[in-house]
Amino acid sequence: MAEHIDKTHYDERVRIAVGMSEGELTDEFKDGVLFTLELLKTEPTADVREVVHAKWIEYGRPRCEEQHYQCTNCEDYVNFGQWGEYYKNNFRYCPHCGAKMDLEEVEQCQHQ
Repeated sequence: MAEHIDKTHYDERVRIAVGMSEGELTDEFKDGVLFTLELLKTEPTADVREVVHAKWIEYGRPRCEEQHYQCTNCEDYVNFGQWGEYYKNNFRYCPHCGAKMDLEEVEQCQHQ
């Protein structure tokens, strides 16, 4: 899987580090670093956002045939009707906040 960085943030941090290096780096090295930063600006970008992980929790309503579930991220509700268990297991993203419904899988991987 490709890794992504915030180019603007990286550029600022490197420029600060080079500026604070008084006498520790040769001018040629500094020029090379600054040249590399300019090359970085020409690299293609991707529209990337952090993945938010959540899970469905059942939200029971007394005397109700339909199954409602709540997203643990945005705490909004979804009515899955009489097909609740099927949708809970197959509805992989929250329609309200876009959270990926795999928190239980992520937690299992972290504990191994």
